[in-house]
Amino acid sequence: MPLIPDFGIIILCGGESRRMGFPKALLPFGSQTMLEFLVHKSLTIASEIVVVLSPGQKLPPLPPKVQLIEDQVAYQGPLTGMQSGLSLISKVCKTAFITATDSPLIMTELIEFLYSRMDANDIVMPFDGKYHYPLTSIYRVQPVLNQINTLLSENRHRPFFLLESLQSNIISTTELRAVDPNLGSFRNINTPMDYREILRIANLPVPFNFQATKINMEFYGVPRLRTGVHSFVVEAETVDELIRELSRLFPQLIHHVICNHSLHPAYKLMRGTTEFLTDPSTILNPDDQILLLSVDAGG
Repeated sequence: MPLIPDFGIIILCGGESRRMGFPKALLPFGSQTMLEFLVHKSLTIASEIVVVLSPGQKLPPLPPKVQLIEDQVAYQGPLTGMQSGLSLISKVCKTAFITATDSPLIMTELIEFLYSRMDANDIVMPFDGKYHYPLTSIYRVQPVLNQINTLLSENRHRPFFLLESLQSNIISTTELRAVDPNLGSFRNINTPMDYREILRIANLPVPFNFQATKINMEFYGVPRLRTGVHSFVVEAETVDELIRELSRLFPQLIHHVICNHSLHPAYKLMRGTTEFLTDPSTILNPDDQILLLSVDAGG
């Protein structure tokens, strides 16, 4: 794939990773770390790569041509990271794509598509009808850097504020399905469940330390009739992850037993013989015995 001229990629990796509980840049991703994987992918399309890290942050070994810059103050949000990266790249690149280290499924075809829509714009940013994606966007370096400097001097730290005064092309994610049919480029990692899901999509093994709890699951009534399954073992850390995993394993339950990643009101999960699980954040224990049944059957 030819390199885009005068183009760089900035990777932000200085977040706290509080919900993940482990530095995202160091998460295993196949034979590499997540940051290494993203850097090597970026090198196929951009001549300049900048990694923005927090002060003192440990990173895996990276190619010599990758430039590193530390945020002056840690954990101030993505706009300060964008400022650091754009400042470093401003003398050699006219445009830059900005992403985060926890987006390993980003597709270079999507980056090329966004770049093709720059025209006279300062920003090309995807929008899904509800959310904008400033960390999956193309920026014209100097005007965006100037505006970031102004916003931070006013103590305005949201990347969305850049759209107020810069010429922007907002691209619907529906249109982007032409180059990224499953919109994997917009998947990121906040929790171990997200990490396991991205590894599954990438067909990569889950490292032992991140494997989920093994749960003994049983279907009763309609769920058993629809799936033809009585009992099985499934991996999940929480009730929410369990329901999502059941959706993946048994699509015949969707719209009938599971709706929008939640159980239909007519169905319940029961742990043991007496405890109904209604809170999605409930932690599951190794070898839990969990039954999926209708409310009538459980009553």
